[in-house]
Parts: sequence; structure tokens; C-alpha cells
Amino acid sequence: MASVPPKGSPSRYGFLPLSQACELAGVPDRTLKFWEQSAVIHCDPSTDKGGRGTKKLFDAREVAVSAIIGRIFTSSKLPYSELIEIAGSIREIYQLGAGEEGGSGTSKNDKSAFFYQAFDPKRWSSASGEIAALITKRDEAGWEADFLPFNSLMSNPSFADKLMNPKSVTSVFVVNASEAMRGIAGA
Repeated sequence: MASVPPKGSPSRYGFLPLSQACELAGVPDRTLKFWEQSAVIHCDPSTDKGGRGTKKLFDAREVAVSAIIGRIFTSSKLPYSELIEIAGSIREIYQLGAGEEGGSGTSKNDKSAFFYQAFDPKRWSSASGEIAALITKRDEAGWEADFLPFNSLMSNPSFADKLMNPKSVTSVFVVNASEAMRGIAGA
């Protein structure tokens, strides 16, 4: 089930209006509106259901989710229920928040650190280069997101396992997260 940002939780990265969110995510405004109405992405809860004249605002990290989802949707035309699962998997990583403080070396914290490195490269060392979003689906486990450096993608045991065990993995998407998220954090 997709997670929703806590009501009234401030984003240190700011909120963006629909037009700017669409431009930065690289998706048409009708698509982003539909994804928000379908719960693929979430607007700031304080602007949701605000009535006529209330402009919806999107946390910059949700715009990053939209940018990755947009690239997957363009190449696959997955059903919205699948996009909701993928977005929830990405959201779980950014909500860990460990990447904001540098991570603690565990696998989940590394994913979060790499998400934030792709999202806000000015704050992070570029020693690992471009960051990949690896999105996979296993029959039993559903969708899972990983963020890792492109230069370590082929040597990553998780990625190698997913390629070598095709019976357990039904779909694999690799998105250049650094390129997809470029400019969103500084908007």
C-alpha cells in the first residue's frame, strides 16, 4: 500500500505548484493531475481537497518520484495499480531520511543516501557518479526500488541476482535517477 506523507509535515526541500512540478518531472500536467487523483503521487495534504481555487502543491521529493515513474510509464504503459506500488517503494526509501544525514551503512540507509545524492547532488559528493534507480518486480514480493551508483550496477550482487534468477523476477527497469531528478531539489 502506498504511503502518504504525514499531514502538515514540512518538507525541507519545499513545495512546487503543478506547472513547475510537471516541467521538472518531464510529464504533461494532465498526467500528473491524473496520477495525483489515482494516488500514484501525493500532493501536500494541506492543499488536498482544499476546494475551488486551492492550488495543489507537491513536495519536491514527490516530483522526483513522478520523474522516475514518468520514465517507466513511457517505456512500459504499466497499469496504474503497478505505478502506485512502484511509487510507494520509492517513497519508502526517501522517507527513511537516513540519506539526509549521511546514512549509517546499512542497505536501506545506503538506498536512501543514493536517492538523496541523485535528488540533491550539490549536497553530496559525486564520487559515485550518476545514480541508477533499479526497479524490480518479483512474483511473490511485488515491486522493489533500489538506488545505487551506475558504475557499480553490474557488480552489485542484488542486480546480478535479479538478472540470474529470471524465474523469480518478472520485470526490471533501470532509470538514470540523476538525470531524471536533475534540478528538482534546487527549484
